[in-house]
Amino acid sequence: MVYRALSDFTEAVSGQNRNMQWSLSPEIMMRSVKPVFARLYEGKLTAEQAITVAMDYTAPRVQNNIGICSDLFTTLDARLDAMLDGGTLPAQTALSELFLGLNEEFNWTTDPHYMADELRPTFNRVASGVLVPEQAVMLFVDNLKTRTEAMLGIIKGLVIELAQEFYASMKTRETPKAVNGND
Repeated sequence: MVYRALSDFTEAVSGQNRNMQWSLSPEIMMRSVKPVFARLYEGKLTAEQAITVAMDYTAPRVQNNIGICSDLFTTLDARLDAMLDGGTLPAQTALSELFLGLNEEFNWTTDPHYMADELRPTFNRVASGVLVPEQAVMLFVDNLKTRTEAMLGIIKGLVIELAQEFYASMKTRETPKAVNGND
């Protein structure tokens, strides 16, 4: 049961979970934010209004990814807890802390305020006519894609550590068999 939960979790942080496909798709992101930048360029939105709309669009994607990973980790954590008789592996603790919001690097990748601050100059350039919407869309999507890859990369690194720690703990639990097959 632990192996399946670990496999499901690994699959998700590798971007292979079906329920994450819509929130990871750059094509869907591009189509969704293009009208925001077009309206900004035409003067129908201010830069701050466009940032708000774009961040409102981004937040559900990020929350979807975090929610799926968190749910899969909760299942894995419970199964590990049962198999390890209440023991905890260091990477298991690190992942628990990450989903509780105690990992600063992870928080940077998921916080829409950081993203808004980084992209504010892009929105201002579109509003002033220096950038055309197509360029801004590419910058926006690249930023979100980089943040998502970083977020999943942080989790993936901890999953790899967890798998290594788990397999090492299983080796120490195995009882050695007699050389001739007699116990």
